[in-house]
Amino acid sequence: MNWLVQYWELWDEQLVRQTFFQEEAEITLAIPVHTEMNDCVVWHYDKNGIFLVNLAYKVQMEDNRRRSVRGGQGTSSAGSS
Repeated sequence: MNWLVQYWELWDEQLVRQTFFQEEAEITLAIPVHTEMNDCVVWHYDKNGIFLVNLAYKVQMEDNRRRSVRGGQGTSSAGSS
């Protein structure tokens, strides 16, 4: 989410409002920005209400692959601090 935060540690409100639906933008803008904390990858259970470890693993591996292609830029992986 670093790309949504301006250099003075505030949400880039215009970008947030352009990126998300109104309700989501309002919720996002209400979240305090903590630039000293790392982002982390999170995922939700599937449409049937079941959390699948193998799906979470695939999501993490794809994120790792994308990050390595970009040279390590972007959010930190889950579990790191």
